[in-house]
Amino acid sequence: MKYVIYGAGAIGGVIGACLHRSGFDVTLIARGEHLKKIQSDGLRLISADGAEVFDIPTVSHPNEITWSGTYSIVLTMKAQDTAAAIDTLQELVPRSTPIVSGQNGVANEITASRWFDNVYAMLLLIPATFLNAGEVIHHVSKKSGALGVLDTGRYPFGTDSYVDTLCRDLTTSGFSATPDAEIMKLKYAKLITNLNNAVGAICGFESDTKNISSRLTDEALSILSKAGIELDRERETQKYTLLGRAEVPGAPRGGSSSWQSVMRGGQIEVDFLNGEIVLIAKTMGLYAPANSLIQELAQKTIRESLRPGWISPREILEILD
Repeated sequence: MKYVIYGAGAIGGVIGACLHRSGFDVTLIARGEHLKKIQSDGLRLISADGAEVFDIPTVSHPNEITWSGTYSIVLTMKAQDTAAAIDTLQELVPRSTPIVSGQNGVANEITASRWFDNVYAMLLLIPATFLNAGEVIHHVSKKSGALGVLDTGRYPFGTDSYVDTLCRDLTTSGFSATPDAEIMKLKYAKLITNLNNAVGAICGFESDTKNISSRLTDEALSILSKAGIELDRERETQKYTLLGRAEVPGAPRGGSSSWQSVMRGGQIEVDFLNGEIVLIAKTMGLYAPANSLIQELAQKTIRESLRPGWISPREILEILD
């Protein structure tokens, strides 16, 4: 099995590097200065176990890959970039090509399924940071537990022999990866966990956002319940205990992926996290004021190039009240 990791940031970089280190055939797709740095100096992976540099084949676009043999494509870009990626891939590879959504949110699988026949959902629990070109920080130690949790199943449900192969390869590479026939229950639970991502990008990751997080969570759980959408928060929470979390000397864990994106001057996927709750509410004629406000403030943060901390949690709660 050949693996193409489409989006070699924090998550894609870690998955690609670990698969490559275990001897699997991996190609990364990256862009900008990150691409140039990897091509010239290799991908630098820093963890609590030390720093390693991997010379992994890396391209800027899928049309630079010779698509021969059996390929598996793992999407690890932000959700707002998924549609463009699928449009590109459908012109290059067969409909039967396995497409794995190693992404936050629950909309990526739907987007991929409009064209591809074998779409897979992957739970994504990897504590990683990407702030500097050519470098990914992985906040784990192999001595402490799994390098990440990447349970996978067919979308919208079920498993098959491909899932077995993928999970076996990921497990060989140090991850905890279990085939799961009800994987979307875990991904909806992870969606709830991710609702606070944008809050850190707005207020700063060191701010006390517990009260806002509670408002977002309670609102989302109510809406998902009314929509009849099942999720398994207890099982998702238990998965975190498998992680081999560890401090990386000189590189303390920063904020969420949204915070990291803002710090790099990039876009964030709030429209597919908090915005997903807003969308589900709208389909039932309901309103999600807390998640809608966070979506609006996150968009303002990006649009006006504001730094995390420009508004406080107290101010946000005052607006909601």
